[in-house]
Amino acid sequence: MKILGIDDNAEINKLLSTVVKSDGHDFTQVTDGRKGLELIKSGDYDVVLLDIAMPEFSGKDVVDALFNDG
Repeated sequence: MKILGIDDNAEINKLLSTVVKSDGHDFTQVTDGRKGLELIKSGDYDVVLLDIAMPEFSGKDVVDALFNDG
């Protein structure tokens, strides 16, 4: 399974990476909502783990951009 993590918290990213990779999944992580949105639009991810409360471009902004921009 191909999983994308979008979170600005380094500790959360480390934990997610450890858990997801230990289960044998491919895991990509970014700390910025805009970069995450780019990856969602250009990648083929099965799951996205998205932090809602991020500065500048929040998880809500990512979801809004996905569903309002087509």
